[in-house]
Amino acid sequence: MRLGNIYNPDQINNTMGEKRKFRLITVNNNKMSDYSKQWCDENDIGMPWDFDMVEEYSKLKPGFMVAYICEGYGTVGIAKGHNDEFLLALTDGDQYKWVPYEQIVKS
Repeated sequence: MRLGNIYNPDQINNTMGEKRKFRLITVNNNKMSDYSKQWCDENDIGMPWDFDMVEEYSKLKPGFMVAYICEGYGTVGIAKGHNDEFLLALTDGDQYKWVPYEQIVKS
């Protein structure tokens, strides 16, 4: 599965089964694994974080997403919906499931 497939509206489903289409902003980092600030804060393990989900969301225009993988939460992307929804992408087989930020990040 490649994040490039995120363009295909037939492969993008949110939790309500509704199709969503986002423009992809690619992030090139060559690290083996990344952890979000939110996951590190929530799990209080004292490890340095690699990116801040809230900060990345705030940079997006509605209808855009950025491909950031958080190994802790298992998310593969951050999106700003067309109505400014804060959404995170989870993999579901060979498709993506868009879930509201609040359902994944508890702190």
